[in-house]
Amino acid sequence: MQKYRCDEEGLLKLTEKKEQELEKYRHFEEEKARAQKLCQNAFVKLEQAANDLSSKRRKCADLLCSQLIKALVDLNFLDVRFEIHMDQTEQIGPGGKDVVTFYIATNPGEALKPLAAVASGGELSRIMLAVKSVMAQKEEIETLIFDEIDTGISGRTAQKVAKRLSETAKGSQVICISHLAQIVSMADTHFLIEKNAENERTTTHITKLSEEESIREVARLLGGAEITKNVLDTAKEMKDMANRTKESQITK
Repeated sequence: MQKYRCDEEGLLKLTEKKEQELEKYRHFEEEKARAQKLCQNAFVKLEQAANDLSSKRRKCADLLCSQLIKALVDLNFLDVRFEIHMDQTEQIGPGGKDVVTFYIATNPGEALKPLAAVASGGELSRIMLAVKSVMAQKEEIETLIFDEIDTGISGRTAQKVAKRLSETAKGSQVICISHLAQIVSMADTHFLIEKNAENERTTTHITKLSEEESIREVARLLGGAEITKNVLDTAKEMKDMANRTKESQITK
């Protein structure tokens, strides 16, 4: 009792436990065979599940490709090719036995290459927007955050990105950090983020803007330090156009 730090009842329970363990060792080969059979049965089920998952992936690949190509065309990739390649490995992991790679070519005459090898920051931002917007419809993602998605784009492409963000926002909350007037003007709500140095410390302030303040901020993005009446009129027109675009999306 001193050795095992228990009373007589505890010793009896401990003895019973040790006897059960000893019984296992007496029938070790039978226990080993039973465990091996359970392992084999589990592996058969795992193999079947992995094969079923691979089959479903292959069935969905063509549909996903067509949806992504449509989304990319909407984002001003006018001659884009997109393919999904699936290779199988011997080892089965949490995602099955498939190694899935997205291949893309964004310009005529270009060879298809892995999405991870796409060099242009602007292209990569738009591609990721297309992927996220398409997948959000199926995954029921509640919130999407895009940080600096306007990198390397402007003009008509920026307008298309803004429209796509607005369409995505119909099914998910979209938070977007941007410095482009075309994208900013499409937002329903604006927050101004500013960094200031105070008492030898840098602090960040976030301010929700009114409609009038939003127009002025769009004007600042358009005109820089000097905001003239013409720049303000242009900013207001951009906001009005954005509101009309969003209204047309609701009626579709």
